[in-house]
Amino acid sequence: MTFNEARQLSTAGFSQTPTAFLMASSTQSSDYLGSPNQPTPPPDANIPKTGLYLAQPGNPIDVTIPDGMIIRPAERFTKTWRLVNVGKEPWSSEFALVWFSGDPLGSKREQALGTIVAPGEVLEVSVEMIAPQNPGRYQSNWKLRASDGSLFGLGPQGDAPFWVVIEVLATRPISPEGTSTPNSIAVVLVSDDVVVGLNDALDLDTGDISNSEQSDVMVIRNSEGDIQLVPINGGKVAIFGFKKPDFEDCLAKGPYLDTLGLVQSNETAHICYLTNQGLPGFAALDLSELGNDVLKLVFTTWALP
Repeated sequence: MTFNEARQLSTAGFSQTPTAFLMASSTQSSDYLGSPNQPTPPPDANIPKTGLYLAQPGNPIDVTIPDGMIIRPAERFTKTWRLVNVGKEPWSSEFALVWFSGDPLGSKREQALGTIVAPGEVLEVSVEMIAPQNPGRYQSNWKLRASDGSLFGLGPQGDAPFWVVIEVLATRPISPEGTSTPNSIAVVLVSDDVVVGLNDALDLDTGDISNSEQSDVMVIRNSEGDIQLVPINGGKVAIFGFKKPDFEDCLAKGPYLDTLGLVQSNETAHICYLTNQGLPGFAALDLSELGNDVLKLVFTTWALP
């Protein structure tokens, strides 16, 4: 995407600012992802009553932990979904979020809603999880359980679960004393903290905010009113996670995204990138000022050895 193409995506208007931080473009629906593990559902997985209890994805559904987010082995995290009650009956405080299939990702397999959600109202529901020790891709599928024991979720029939998908990376072994590692030869080309406004573009090779063909990323508002970080002129970005990546992490990072959705949060999110000169780097995104149309970031670009 070029600078001019990115600029054309930006439109006027202001979007809502929920509490998510960043997300790739993905939609959870009745065609849910398969999982390598499919245990037998809980014994009380009764068929939902047609139209009585139904959920719809909120905007966005993934308030935290977008699909494919990188998590360290044994790292604890909180997954939060945003759901809308589109059924005929309210969800009472006796309703619960329950694990349905796939990888449990922790010892807790249910979480009481603890509130009443009337038809048309939005609910954010969270559960504490922990990443497995072994590297790999993990998916955990969840549903809601009504007070009568019936399970329901997304889709026209309320039979599709919603999920969390994570990538667990292997930890690198510690090199024997006296040997070199990739980090020992990584050279910082530029490191700076910048404030980027709407329709501003950033050259990650120099740190200059200049709307030119040398820029690598641009902050825009799309036609739906959502703020996005868009790679331009051959730049590439990828979600890393909560922890700060290093040279080796970003050198091997992928897959890269066409756009990265940004939503106001007090959390700091990290991304890896490749500049349009092919140089790796990372940025820590401060999303606390997105409501003022401002993205703060601290970035480091490395020169290749």
